Amino acid sequence: MLKKSPLAMRTEVSEEDLADLSQLQRLLFALNDPYAGGADLTDHVLKVPVLAARMVRTARYRFGQLDVREAATALQLVGNQVLEAELLRLLEDLTVAKSEGGTGTRKRENGPKAKVSGG
Repeated sequence: MLKKSPLAMRTEVSEEDLADLSQLQRLLFALNDPYAGGADLTDHVLKVPVLAARMVRTARYRFGQLDVREAATALQLVGNQVLEAELLRLLEDLTVAKSEGGTGTRKRENGPKAKVSGG
């Protein structure tokens, strides 16, 4: 299980995060599994520290009045659509990190408040 508090984690990707690609693939499969529940998704997210930290950051941004400290709480608040959007942003950042051979950090024009279209 995750030892560090999500509060202490970084949200920017680095080369070491490329090792989490197989775990991200498992998360994608779980998101497409109609029998996977919230606890299953949370378990997958917690195995990718940078994603867990990003989920906490996004929940704090959207629900500023709440003191969100854990990825499990963040996932309950923001839901699967936001998780999918954050996962896609993370995969994009990992692609940049891989291609640049360093960090995949870059400025975003539409930070964590980017809307996900329902449908």
